[in-house]
Amino acid sequence: MPKSFFWYELMTTDLDAAEAFYPAVVGWSSRPFETAPGMPRYVVMNAGERGVAGLMAMPDSAARMGMPPAWLGYIHTKDIEASVRSLKEAGGAVHREPDDIPTVGRFAVVADPQGAMFMFLQPAGPDQPPVPMTTPGHAGWHELFTTDWEKAFGFYSGQFGWTKGEPFDMGEMGVYQLFNVDGKPTGGMMNKPAQMPMPAWQFYFNVPAIDAAARRVADHGGKLLMGPMQVPGGQWIVQCQDPQGAHFALVAPGRCSRVGGTAGRTLTNPERNLSGFRSNAGPMYRSGFSKIVPVLGLLALAACASAPSRINDVCAVFDQRDGWIDNWQSAAQRSERKYGVPVPVLMATVRKESGFNGSARPPRTKLLGFIPWKRQSSAYGYSQALDGTWSQYRAETGNWSARRTNFADAVDFIGWYHSRTADTFGIAKDDAYNLYLAYYLGWSSYKRGGWRGNSSLQRYARDTDAMARNYAAQLQACR
Repeated sequence: MPKSFFWYELMTTDLDAAEAFYPAVVGWSSRPFETAPGMPRYVVMNAGERGVAGLMAMPDSAARMGMPPAWLGYIHTKDIEASVRSLKEAGGAVHREPDDIPTVGRFAVVADPQGAMFMFLQPAGPDQPPVPMTTPGHAGWHELFTTDWEKAFGFYSGQFGWTKGEPFDMGEMGVYQLFNVDGKPTGGMMNKPAQMPMPAWQFYFNVPAIDAAARRVADHGGKLLMGPMQVPGGQWIVQCQDPQGAHFALVAPGRCSRVGGTAGRTLTNPERNLSGFRSNAGPMYRSGFSKIVPVLGLLALAACASAPSRINDVCAVFDQRDGWIDNWQSAAQRSERKYGVPVPVLMATVRKESGFNGSARPPRTKLLGFIPWKRQSSAYGYSQALDGTWSQYRAETGNWSARRTNFADAVDFIGWYHSRTADTFGIAKDDAYNLYLAYYLGWSSYKRGGWRGNSSLQRYARDTDAMARNYAAQLQACR
């Protein structure tokens, strides 16, 4: 029976650009694969001395069908004809029947019953020995976004013997179901969000430190769609898009390399990561935890996202956060439709309150003038909402799973608060100046006129109003 993914392949519209981008970002080395005459060019990505992935130009037939650049995974099989026959009987689709790759083996292009594509490969040579899931440059996690995760799990379990791990309840978003291969947590699956066009697999590649990797993505023309974000247990992730549009993700044991750093070289002991996890559990599991938690940034309960750059340009902000899941423009537009507060006012409020930093907190006071002490308030996250006000919002809206570190929740909170302000005091919902005064002071203090005589607060409100106007003009140009 086939088991799991063991090779990863990028189909791209610019092979030369991809060959330069991924070694710079992931730390791979590249080498050309000697193909048979008439075969398309193929570039192998190596982690150390071992090949882990391949890059190829997108076939003309796929381009004509409108397929975007994408990473696909190969599942190992010892009998490709039997695997394809079994897949068909289980409701899967075959996009290309088994065929030979000279000196490599036999492959087939297939899809699960919900439409997520993958490939089979029956290698011609001996199998490679397994490596720990946290080995730098190798795939550390596999994630399926689908239309019905329960049916999808039934398919993969029946075909490949995968078993269920812990389910993770995400509230309105449903369940994130972990799956095991040979008893080891290997990936997760969930129902895809509505804005995601079709079911797909996403692969996380291991890097030594997430901050440096995220900078490399941006420096080499890629986009950061989500993160860097921390997950419970200390792992860090970032979800990305390469310059040609292919989605991929990275996972690391920490934000920064240790003293003496590991960037650019192989870790000497891949059996351990910086948080002390056992590597064979992957980034989702730590011994001693009663729950296995997914690395997907959307689920991170202790997220600490870095702010986007060029925050005075709302088009640039939206462009940097336009992922399938973490899409800031879509989140702001949903809040506008729900509460009637314009997107520029919502975004200007976030800009003024946190600078788009999801982990922002007020500074600590100083005991005896120098000892860090209590924080000035409980304000936290993108919206800088106080504990009490956030609790009121969750109770009134029923959004009990809302987190202040989640942008979509934060911008929904701001829409809710501004709408309440407008209804209570008769303020126009596009009046960023007065809405911000009430947001900063709270309703009781605003009602008492607490802004009068406070020149600093009035300046803050004017700045917010000016930023809202600038954002409105920019949105007209970038839509």
